[in-house]
Amino acid sequence: PGGTDVWTGAVSTNWSVNGNWSLNRYPFDGENIRIPGGTLRNPSVDGSDRVVGGLAIEPNAVLSLNGYNLTVLNKAVVSGAVTAAAAETLTLKGDVDFTGGSVTPAFSTFLLAGVGTRSINLGNLAFYKVRAMPDTVISFGTGFSAFRFYCEPSTGQTCSLTFTPGTMVTVNLLTLLSPPGTTNIVLKSAQNGQAWGLNVLSNCSVRGVAVQDSDA
Repeated sequence: PGGTDVWTGAVSTNWSVNGNWSLNRYPFDGENIRIPGGTLRNPSVDGSDRVVGGLAIEPNAVLSLNGYNLTVLNKAVVSGAVTAAAAETLTLKGDVDFTGGSVTPAFSTFLLAGVGTRSINLGNLAFYKVRAMPDTVISFGTGFSAFRFYCEPSTGQTCSLTFTPGTMVTVNLLTLLSPPGTTNIVLKSAQNGQAWGLNVLSNCSVRGVAVQDSDA
């Protein structure tokens, strides 16, 4: 598939209705999509879980997950809103930018996956669960809050998390577990000697974690 399928909402709110999209068909798996603001209706995922290439949700647009999971293979730019209804998983495999956006998290999981170095800007928003998958190098450009934040690499896997100086991460439950006898998780500042903040409000389960330039 090529190009970008743009939501129009001409017929209904249903993702799976062909007439709601600019290409007169709902997006193929892996296709880029754009959801502009100001359409007659906002989209709601229906029928099955979905996989898209790039995702752009523009100001005043709202994407409702509606109980289904969504995987974004490439960059996700959310200047509008993402709304979860239950325990959906939004898997983000590329760079992420929530500048100007909003989230209604319900009991959802935002899964930061993919391989290699990734830029993640969660816009100081509040989430339910944020999970950093192993074998990623994640650079957080802003802080965020979450009920639970966790990373649990297996043997031979690593997790490197870098935070912009001055940002604050606030979580109720923190789970960072390297395999026994290893230190496979690193949390550090993007600039040596400049602090970032971590505030754990409730329970903390940590093993094999190296922390630099933080009050953690």
